[in-house]
Amino acid sequence: MSLTYDRIIELADGLGIDVVELFAQDAMPLTSCGVSVTTFGDAPEVRNDHYTYGMANAEITHKQMTPMFGRIRAHSIDEFEELIRHPGEEYTIVLEGSIEVHIEGRELQVLHRHDSIYFDSSFGHAYVSVSESDALVMCVCWRRPSSST
Repeated sequence: MSLTYDRIIELADGLGIDVVELFAQDAMPLTSCGVSVTTFGDAPEVRNDHYTYGMANAEITHKQMTPMFGRIRAHSIDEFEELIRHPGEEYTIVLEGSIEVHIEGRELQVLHRHDSIYFDSSFGHAYVSVSESDALVMCVCWRRPSSST
């Protein structure tokens, strides 16, 4: 099974835990720590066939947003068996390289360094690097908190 963001969310929901508890043993609410800093390269990573996710600020539970560094390793949409979809909204900004953003039913978007996109993440979507090397993005996902968290 490829561990994509939508599957990470499903796993956390199935276990009845906050998603960050999968990445940080000493996670605590923001109200307890007040500030969280993640140094680039120090975020706990999840790797699948298409992306490497660095789960930024993983030590904070019950966040309203899930920030992630993303290394886009896919270089063709044909690498995806299916598009990724999850409840909520998604904001992505390109830090290095260029990407195609495929969103079902929408026009293909090509983003370059410092370009960004915001969309309803319940639509199937995928990021593809169109650079010679992998692209680097910062992605922030939001979903309405469940009543159990």
